[in-house]
Amino acid sequence: METIYDVMKDRLQLTETTLMVTVLSGPRQGDKTIYAEDGSILYGTPIEGFMVDKAKLNSLCMVGEVECFVQPVENDPSVLVLGAGHVSRAITDLLLFIGCRVTVVDDRPEYVVPEFFD
Repeated sequence: METIYDVMKDRLQLTETTLMVTVLSGPRQGDKTIYAEDGSILYGTPIEGFMVDKAKLNSLCMVGEVECFVQPVENDPSVLVLGAGHVSRAITDLLLFIGCRVTVVDDRPEYVVPEFFD
C-alpha cells in the first residue's frame, strides 16, 4: 500500500503542481488528500466541494463548512527561519541537509554570521 510519503516523493520528480490539503475542522479533522494539477486525487479521500486552484496555495480556505489548509508539494522548498540562536542553527543544519533553501533573520547582527549557517 502506497503511503502519503511515497506519493509526495514521486510528485517531487515532476514539474506540475501538486497540492496537499489538510482538513482542519469537522469530522475529518487531520485528514490529508493529495490532488494533482488536473484535480485528480493521488492520495486520500476526496474533500467534497474542493476545487484545485493555484491561488489557494499556502492558505486557509473554507470548503463548505470545513476549514482546510492548502499547501504545495514542492521540489525546491524555501524556509524562513526567524531568530539565529542555537536552536535555529540546529534547525538550519537539518534544513540544509535535506535540500531546502534557508533564509535566517535576526535583529541581532552578531548572531547572523554566515559561518554559523554553513
